[in-house]
Amino acid sequence: APWYVIPANRKWFRNWAISKIITNTLIQMKINHSKSSPHHKNIKI
Repeated sequence: APWYVIPANRKWFRNWAISKIITNTLIQMKINHSKSSPHHKNIKI
């Protein structure tokens, strides 16, 4: 697991850096979402 050093003295930069790392990690994972079954269309949340 990679480690990142995130400066926290500027909260806006900390938030941006963390969101960028998470976004890039999710893109690299290449997750395929399966189609939902017709039964799930009737579920209300």
